[in-house]
Amino acid sequence: MEEVRKTVALVLADVRRAGDAAIVRWTRRFDRLPRYSVRDIRVPVPRRCGAGDPALERAIRTAAARVRTFHAAEMRHVHQAWSIRRGGLRVGQRVSPVDTVGVYVPGGKYGYNYISSILMGVIPAQEAGVRRVVLATPPGNVTRPVLFTASLLGLREVYAVGGIQAIGALAYGTRTVPRVDMVIGPGNRWVTEAKRQVFGEVGIDLLAGPSEVAVVADRSVPTDAVAYELLAQAEHDPDARSVLIARDQETARRVCARVRTLQPEIAQRIACTVVRSDAEMVRRINTLAPEHLTVLAERCVAAAERGVVNAGAMFLGGSASAVFGDYLAGPSHILPTARTARFSSGVSVQTFLKRSSVVAFSPTGVRPLVHATATLAAAEGLSRHADVVCTKRVRRGKP
Repeated sequence: MEEVRKTVALVLADVRRAGDAAIVRWTRRFDRLPRYSVRDIRVPVPRRCGAGDPALERAIRTAAARVRTFHAAEMRHVHQAWSIRRGGLRVGQRVSPVDTVGVYVPGGKYGYNYISSILMGVIPAQEAGVRRVVLATPPGNVTRPVLFTASLLGLREVYAVGGIQAIGALAYGTRTVPRVDMVIGPGNRWVTEAKRQVFGEVGIDLLAGPSEVAVVADRSVPTDAVAYELLAQAEHDPDARSVLIARDQETARRVCARVRTLQPEIAQRIACTVVRSDAEMVRRINTLAPEHLTVLAERCVAAAERGVVNAGAMFLGGSASAVFGDYLAGPSHILPTARTARFSSGVSVQTFLKRSSVVAFSPTGVRPLVHATATLAAAEGLSRHADVVCTKRVRRGKP
């Protein structure tokens, strides 16, 4: 990890100092593109283009519509402003969107075209009212489906830059890549460390790690349904984590045997635990705090929905799957990992909203506060604080 930290710091410092030249230098090295140049950094986005496959185009449109419908509904439930009046003061909050956001979309272990990450990062930002949303992705990911998706979402800025140098360019800005206020999106350990290091210079969504799923099953659930649910998330990454929470020993035995048959090289990365009651199940899930929770056992759905508070996303019912959430269920699939669901949430419109406190004063509202405020300021040794509030005793128009 120390090697990762040092390499990330080196690349970020170079991008901050040298800008576009550093982007070119590191992209040639990391992406093995010796002919990459400054002219390749920004990619024109056609206003009309196809994905090269009508069925894929329809699927992208379907996913985009469902993701947008969900986040538009979420936005309608967010208080834009509120206030209360008490003793001559009006106190409240205003909610406003971040001005500019850079969405990072990684290249994939099994190829490129990570279309779903574009939808899951861009659409919540747009529905939150972000004025400028840009996309950065490795050069190999600039494909017809990716450009079709960008065009469909109305994006005008796409940058063929990946990895550490992409995060640095978005955070610090270069001649070609204007800086943003927030950087979001998943990535490998290098990208995650880069986001950690630029935090404070810009906002970030979360520090996402390898994919995770916890699956609750019993004898009523077909063995293959459970096995494939576990394997689906495990195939993302060698460090991905899948956990079976079985309600009986027989289910555990059958599923583990099936996983070993289907994909023995992944089977060793899938853990299994047996719980005897709903309460034990809920405790176990809340301790794991998984990124994805899939409850396939119908008799466990009510207890899970009632008692689970630590999970990035929950998929409930015998027909459920986290894979639907990966693509088009509606909520963003950029979710907290590594047990951070204990204190954080996935990307949503609220990721891009800022709250400003508003306090409006009137003369009658201020006067009752002066003595207590001055006393507290004096107790803390901040005499000028006390002096300020004491001036509020003077009536308007008098020295």
